[in-house]
Amino acid sequence: MIALDGTWREDGGELAWEGLGHLRTSEVGEVLERLVRRMERHLRRNGQLRTFEDEGKPSGEDDPEGKLAASADGGAPRRGLAARDDAG
Repeated sequence: MIALDGTWREDGGELAWEGLGHLRTSEVGEVLERLVRRMERHLRRNGQLRTFEDEGKPSGEDDPEGKLAASADGGAPRRGLAARDDAG
């Protein structure tokens, strides 16, 4: 999905950028929701998104989502989660 934030136009033989106004928070949310739905649909069509029915599938080295989550975490300890889990 491409979300345009402006356009180029010709101004006296020169290119000039004409930016659109800033989006309101609700508009940013709408764009984000649309993007997430489209990404999810694309990943499902290509068999790259697991569902709850896929829980029995392998994990660890054969789990691309697990690898992605581990790389995003960077191996850093999760601070504060244990305290919240114990509390409630």
